[in-house]
Amino acid sequence: MVPAGTACCDGQAHPSLPGHACCGAAYVASSATLCCAAGASARVHELPPPPAAAVACCGLAVYDPAAASCPDRTAPGGPASACGRGDTCPLGAQASAACGQCDFAPAGAPATCFEVPAVTRPPQPDHGAPCAPPALVLQPPAYSGPPDVLAAAVADLLPHTAYSAALAVTTAAGTFLGRATAFRTAAAAPTGVRPVVVARVAARGVEVWVPQPVRPNGHPLNYTLAVTGGDGAAFELPLGTGPGVLPVTVPAPPHTLLHVVVRACTPAGCTASAAVRARTLAEPPAGVQTAAVDGVAGAVALPLFWAPPLQPYGAVLQYRLLVDGVQVYAGAAARTALPGLRPHTGYNVTVHACNIAGCAAGPTIALWTAQAPPGPLQAPTAVVVDARTVTLAWPPVAAPHGILAPFLVLRDGGVIGAAPALALSYRAGGLRPFRNYTFAYAASTAGGTTRSPEVRVATPAAPPEGMGAARAVASGQTVAVSWDAPAQPNGVLAAYRVHRMDDVQLAEAEAEAAASSNGTAAGAPIDAGRLVFRGGAGTTTVIDQALSPHTTYYYAVAAENQAGIGYRQDMRCALICSHLGYGGCCLPARLIAAPPALPPSPPPPPCCHPTGSGAVARTRVTTDEAAPAGMASPSAEAAGATAISVRWLPPAAPNGAILTYLLEARQTEVSFFWGGGVLLLVPVARTPFPPLAIWRTCPN
Repeated sequence: MVPAGTACCDGQAHPSLPGHACCGAAYVASSATLCCAAGASARVHELPPPPAAAVACCGLAVYDPAAASCPDRTAPGGPASACGRGDTCPLGAQASAACGQCDFAPAGAPATCFEVPAVTRPPQPDHGAPCAPPALVLQPPAYSGPPDVLAAAVADLLPHTAYSAALAVTTAAGTFLGRATAFRTAAAAPTGVRPVVVARVAARGVEVWVPQPVRPNGHPLNYTLAVTGGDGAAFELPLGTGPGVLPVTVPAPPHTLLHVVVRACTPAGCTASAAVRARTLAEPPAGVQTAAVDGVAGAVALPLFWAPPLQPYGAVLQYRLLVDGVQVYAGAAARTALPGLRPHTGYNVTVHACNIAGCAAGPTIALWTAQAPPGPLQAPTAVVVDARTVTLAWPPVAAPHGILAPFLVLRDGGVIGAAPALALSYRAGGLRPFRNYTFAYAASTAGGTTRSPEVRVATPAAPPEGMGAARAVASGQTVAVSWDAPAQPNGVLAAYRVHRMDDVQLAEAEAEAAASSNGTAAGAPIDAGRLVFRGGAGTTTVIDQALSPHTTYYYAVAAENQAGIGYRQDMRCALICSHLGYGGCCLPARLIAAPPALPPSPPPPPCCHPTGSGAVARTRVTTDEAAPAGMASPSAEAAGATAISVRWLPPAAPNGAILTYLLEARQTEVSFFWGGGVLLLVPVARTPFPPLAIWRTCPN
């Protein structure tokens, strides 16, 4: 006896399930299996997943009718029969395939092939047919024993199977068969657990079909997929209590080798199938890394390297490197060098990683080459402003190769100043007249310095400078004037000039200079007074003769070259001009590098001439004294009967400081001296002069 709702397959009871049918003693899903029968045997075959080609039975085997033929006929071309043994023939041998042979020839065959009627199997409804109460069938007893044994164990039964047992008692009168008792064996671990069938392979997973075990041996039947990846990572995928042959998707990254094992379990235990290997399809790599500079970036080359992709999805077969969209490298190594680049230039670098599925690009990164010294520079142009100033100019740097630092300006090989990086000119001051100079400029970056070719500049001549003080020595009415050559001739000395002035001339010249300059000039110009000497450059001493005794003279010495004359300046004026920011000749001092706009210069001090020439420094000397000259006769008149009044004027040429006057009176040979003023003569020892006496005075 079996419970209601049970499907009976060749004496085996199975829980009735929709869409299932019997195949021999198995109870399988009709939509996923093909049942092939030959004689009394039947075999279950799993149908391939769609869209695979349709298959058919050839004996107990299956074959593809579109690709092969089955020799299951009694004669070539005859109807199908059970004559085949399960072997298949090529599709082209269909006309001669028969009796299990691909080239069957009936005339020469050593044996005759007979068609054996096929074993008819009872209809197998989809939902299974309830097993009818078993008829009493006498079978070999499962146990036979003496009458005093009242218990027995029956072995070799199938797990989780319904059985009925009846007890037969034999006596001398015959055998008595009792009522049958139904029972079911206990559950056991499933047997015949078959591996999964791979139905479809994708990049992100594998779809498998899970077949039902040959014998579940229990209920409920639970399925679990044990999956192990190629990297050793393992996980389990519970499937629940499905009826088997379930389509299941096993998730996995691209290009991953999977080992899939199905484990079927009953309450009594579990059984695992053989492992099935399947690999997901490949995809282009993901997480491609950016390139980086390997070490130190060069000015014309970049050594690069990059890390493998985070998800290579298989073996990386090739790397490709694109610079500004142009491929410059393809190879298996994850490093390369980019030569032939421009200094201080940014390049957009992209790494592509390729596997069997294709290529993927990483992020684009901008990499810069290092700075280098600027390219060749053009020589500067020089414009002479005056004898002490030159303006230099140069074109923009054609190839800076980096961030330019301030330009360095060089004179005669030494640095004299700097100009801003955007400036293209420089005003060089503080030069000496009538000199040859070489000028150049240098452009610098963090990578080095490049110097331009030199330009030669000759400053024009200027009036001599650095005249020393003239030395004057008086001897009687002669003055010896000597001097030294100027410290800076500023040209080719042509001559020296010696000018002389006395107090009166100096005062007049200064007054005239002040009047002509509205009071801003003090001091007489160099050419005021008398030119007492103009001689060759080799003469440094002159004798000035026939001078007035006891007279103060002022000597000025000037040196003359092709540009003009130079003289020693009044030191008081020079100090004032220097304090106010003026040069030695009271002009505004030259700056080494003139800014774009100079502030207004202060007005020159009063000691400087508007023309820029300061007050002349003169050497003062006084000639020796001499006897007075030009003494006029005195006037005398009687002052009384006994006195005479004598008057006189100072000498026209005192020739020194008058110390005393000598008045000589003769009559009685009386001589005396008088120091000045009106002289009143009185007799010696108060002796009155004789009346009407005549006196003669002789002032000396």
